[in-house]
Amino acid sequence: MRRFAIILVISLLAGSCGDDNGGPSLAGDWTGTEVGGDGGEWTFVFDAPAASAASAGTEVYEGTYIAHPDENPMRLELTVTESVFPPFVGETALLIYRFDGDSLILASNEPGIAETPTGFTPGGGTRVWELSHE
Repeated sequence: MRRFAIILVISLLAGSCGDDNGGPSLAGDWTGTEVGGDGGEWTFVFDAPAASAASAGTEVYEGTYIAHPDENPMRLELTVTESVFPPFVGETALLIYRFDGDSLILASNEPGIAETPTGFTPGGGTRVWELSHE
C-alpha cells in the first residue's frame, strides 16, 4: 500500500479538521515532496480517523490520528498501526500543520519522540512536507 498513513495517524473528528468558519480541511489525498528530501513524491491520506503516508512505496505508514485545528500552530497526533519500520508500530508521531493557500505544510518528528516540532524548518529530527490536494 502506497499510503503513508502518515501516521501521523490521527484519531480525530474528521469533519473538524478545518476551522469553524469553513476553512481548509485535512480530509482527502495530498501529494507533494519532503522539503530537503530526495525529491521523490509522497502521498498522505486523511480519512478520519485513519491516516496513511507513503513515499514512492519505500516508506509506508498507516494509523489513526487526532487533529487539534483550534491550536496555534494546528497540531496532529498520529499513532502508527502498520509500518515498514516495526519499531514505529504502536508509537505516536507529533506534528504541526498549516495551510498556505491550497497547500498543506506538515512538520513531524519521528514516531515515539515526545516533542512536537516548533516550526516548519527541517532539521534536528523534524521532517517537513509541502503537499497539494489531489
